[in-house]
Amino acid sequence: MSEIKTQQSLYPWLVKPYLSLAKDLSDNRLHHALLFHSSVSLGKAQLLERLVKLFHCAQINEDKACGQCQDCQLHASNTHSDFYHIACLDNKSQISIEQIRTLSQKVIGTGLVNKRRVVVIDGVESMTESAQNALLKILEEPPLHVYFLLSTSKLAQVSATILSRCFKMAINQPERAKLLKWLERKSGKSITSDQLSLLGDSPLKAIEALDSDQFLLIEPMLSRSNALYLAWQNRQLEQACSEAINLAQEIEKLTSHKSNPVALDECLMMIIRFNHWATKGQLLTGTTNTVLAPALQTGMNKIDTVCLTDFDRKMNQLRHQLADNTGLNGLMQLRNVLIEITERIIGH
Repeated sequence: MSEIKTQQSLYPWLVKPYLSLAKDLSDNRLHHALLFHSSVSLGKAQLLERLVKLFHCAQINEDKACGQCQDCQLHASNTHSDFYHIACLDNKSQISIEQIRTLSQKVIGTGLVNKRRVVVIDGVESMTESAQNALLKILEEPPLHVYFLLSTSKLAQVSATILSRCFKMAINQPERAKLLKWLERKSGKSITSDQLSLLGDSPLKAIEALDSDQFLLIEPMLSRSNALYLAWQNRQLEQACSEAINLAQEIEKLTSHKSNPVALDECLMMIIRFNHWATKGQLLTGTTNTVLAPALQTGMNKIDTVCLTDFDRKMNQLRHQLADNTGLNGLMQLRNVLIEITERIIGH
């Protein structure tokens, strides 16, 4: 269960759902299948980790696992025989039917150490259709004292039949002003609302970026992005082609950074968000954004919106291609997309 590294104390926005579920567990009225979902990385893995330990702890103290009993010690060493974790295997993009069949055999009978057995399935939306059907059969007739904790960031992609068998628990984004203050207090560094948006509004990614000075690393990429869009805006073909190549090179530097590399998919998502802002800046004159160059927020000398929309489509298409084909040269494909869109915008 890894969704960005966990911390010792619960993230503040996880406290309320945790206490609610802890009370339901204490009152013996917790649903046997819980589906945790959020649109961004909010620390679901940390919440599930705490709940798993709570299910098994023999000496719960004030809604917390004691950390001292046999069950807690087994969890500390990752050797608890009544805990099962299902996720995509290495180099696989889906959870297979074989994984669910194996799980089905393991949850038959009784627990080896604890009467309660707990199953965590990360990325439940990534199960194959046959795997979903196999899981559904288990959920329809759940074994005694077996609890399922399912997790997803793509609720719309989860099978309707799976959804119908689960109690859905939404992990909501914290109120923005409070979140920004928490990030600054936690890291000791300032962060703007636009910087948070650039990271998909994920507080976990933001705290990691602040701790590693990632915003300083990505500044040249944002600078090149502004230069490219300004060249598009001013219809300077030679300059725009040069900036397109420069942008691709900056992204290559980020992905190959020795101590703090940024995943190519993250870079692509930041460019996509930048593109959204530039498009919005043209439609809504006078918008304020701390990442965009001021000239891109005036609504003057507009870049063709159809081309920007197509750029968005091609970038998302590239992301999906990279997810499906790990051998694809993503940087070369990115450079080709940037040059193609440049020629379309200026030749339009």
